[in-house]
Amino acid sequence: MPQAPPTQPRNNNPNSPAPLGYTVAVRGQFCAANCLSGYQFKGLPDDLHGHTFTVEMVCWQPSTVPLDNKYRTMKLSQLRDTLNAHLLAFDHQVIHTLPQFANQPTSVELMARTLFGTLHTALPSLVSLTVWDKPDQAIRVTRPIDFTPNPV
Repeated sequence: MPQAPPTQPRNNNPNSPAPLGYTVAVRGQFCAANCLSGYQFKGLPDDLHGHTFTVEMVCWQPSTVPLDNKYRTMKLSQLRDTLNAHLLAFDHQVIHTLPQFANQPTSVELMARTLFGTLHTALPSLVSLTVWDKPDQAIRVTRPIDFTPNPV
């Protein structure tokens, strides 16, 4: 008896270590001030200063999860709305005065890790989060992708 064709693309390469999947990325921005106590820049103490931070979050979904009726994996507008809702807590704030950073240096690494933790709670498919404090430098927090097949 012939088998029906799969409804979604599958990874048919026997040499591939993992199934194919989709990564979806959205970006947002917020403006905030920070100060790294004890840090010196060009020999001078790091004073309170501002940045326009850019944040990119990347979610992953295995190709075994069915696409919607418009052949989309995840709705970009929903991901962007989730990201922007989380960024509002940081927008136009002095970062080191926020409760989640009390008694800690407000490095970009700590900001990225904190954002990743709160966003991952809302979006378990989150696999990486990147925070730029300047156009040419960023910190990325990642977690391994779980290739466990999801039941369809």
